Amino acid sequence: MFKLFSKRKKFSKENLVHQCTLLEKNPKIHIRNKQLVIETLRQIAELMIWGDQNDDSFFHIVAERNVLGCFLSIVEQKFDRSVVIQVMQTLSIMIQNITKQQSLYYLFSNNYINDLVVHEFDFTDNEILAYYVSFLKTISLKLDENVINFFFNAKAHDFPLYSEALKFFKNEDQMVRIAVRTLTLNVFGVDDPDLRTYITDKSAVPYFSNLTWFIRDQCIVLNETLNKAMNHGSDQDHDPDSDKLLEHKEHAASASSSSSSPQPLRDRSPSLIEALKKTKSKSKLAATPDKPSNASTNAKIQKTPTNQLQRGVEEQVDHYYYLEDIFLLGLRPLSEKLMNQVLSHLVLPVLVGSLVEVDDLLKVQQRLLQQFDAEMDRVDSDNRVQPMMANSPMDADDQHDAKYEEQEQEEQPPPPQAPQAQDRQPTEPTT
Repeated sequence: MFKLFSKRKKFSKENLVHQCTLLEKNPKIHIRNKQLVIETLRQIAELMIWGDQNDDSFFHIVAERNVLGCFLSIVEQKFDRSVVIQVMQTLSIMIQNITKQQSLYYLFSNNYINDLVVHEFDFTDNEILAYYVSFLKTISLKLDENVINFFFNAKAHDFPLYSEALKFFKNEDQMVRIAVRTLTLNVFGVDDPDLRTYITDKSAVPYFSNLTWFIRDQCIVLNETLNKAMNHGSDQDHDPDSDKLLEHKEHAASASSSSSSPQPLRDRSPSLIEALKKTKSKSKLAATPDKPSNASTNAKIQKTPTNQLQRGVEEQVDHYYYLEDIFLLGLRPLSEKLMNQVLSHLVLPVLVGSLVEVDDLLKVQQRLLQQFDAEMDRVDSDNRVQPMMANSPMDADDQHDAKYEEQEQEEQPPPPQAPQAQDRQPTEPTT
């Protein structure tokens, strides 16, 4: 009798069966059972992680009760955003923390994860989009030569995990863009011949082209922001009070350093950053004593050209690190396509084009391509020489014997040749 009222242990099969039963009894989500379903999803995630580390039978229970099918049916209802977010968060936690290969194969089998990947979520909701992209990135962290077969169909040339993520490579949210870059690097690093053929032939050129144009557009916006920052500084120079104060400081500094030797003019010329800092100090001197609220102050700080310029430079640096990571993978077909897109649409027309004449661009492009081909040939030759040396090692004694045999062959006299028959003329018989 006391067993009927005893409390179930949290990490036990009975509790897992109870949570699966609750999920089955609430197939339709509504206001009254929404919190119950969310809490059930959390409990199932904790139990699955504990079962992966302690008891393999937990996964058998989940497989028998078809829990992943329940997850998919909950998402397809589109009742409440909090329930959808909890489903993606639960799956992400399970995929990230599961260590056993057999348990991971169960999660990726039956095509439930692919159905969630291609599901039409409400991506106008930024929180749903963030959890969705994070969910895709978590899956990509588990990809290898065996797991890739659950997501990539080589015959149909279908890879929804990769193609759906590329749709958000230039999203407004920086964290979403970073997650997409991480996913692509994880996909590029999988050593599967069919996958690399698909990426090189089908998706590399469109993706790298769009990526390069996106970086190019950001360079143009960065240039416009720089012009605004300089114009903003020139406008602040007309403030009489701040100019008088700065002139007084410069006069005092020049008087104190008059005894010392004069410095060259180029050392006293301020750099771009110093000019922007000077502009910022002038704006502080010209400000009124009445301090605005924190919200309005933060909004103004975010809109200043200096802060926009700093964020733009940081974004450009992230892009170049990402391109470097792709080149460091050592995949020559992929690197060549990326190099062609970067040279054609970014380096030559935007960066080099702003420094040299248009007629010299073709010469610069040809020289850069030759340098790139020479470098890739050197890498390929090194990769071929190393396996050959590893497969056929020769110690010092073997090398000495081989050299001695070659010397003996050189010192031996050539074999005697048979005498050649000479042409003889017939002679007359003598009497």
